[in-house]
Amino acid sequence: MKGFFVRIAFLSILLSLLWACNHNKEDKIGSRIARKDFIAILADIHIAQAAITSNDFRETYPNYDSIDIVEAVVNAHDYSKASFDTTIAYYTHHADKYLLVYEAVIKELNKKQNGLLDQKRDTTHTHNAPR
Repeated sequence: MKGFFVRIAFLSILLSLLWACNHNKEDKIGSRIARKDFIAILADIHIAQAAITSNDFRETYPNYDSIDIVEAVVNAHDYSKASFDTTIAYYTHHADKYLLVYEAVIKELNKKQNGLLDQKRDTTHTHNAPR
């Protein structure tokens, strides 16, 4: 039951992140995405993929196609799939820079996870407080 609430909080934050990322970036189709934005997109893709592979999600949406998630996340950040592909191609040829990007993605994911754990502790503490 506890895991269920963590997943619900996780999905809620994921959806909030996707809508909050709706900035007015001028995306030239096929242009490379700025490093900072690329890091945020990759972090959100990892979160979204983790969410859609959970048992609760699979039971609720058994026919969901996980391939669509990358494009949905990229679009939520106001970039095109073509720009994402161009950026991936660039970093594929610059592995040293890609490694640095992924180190930043891991830091971002850890930061988000710690934020969730803090929220969970605050919620647990609030619910267990004497009345």
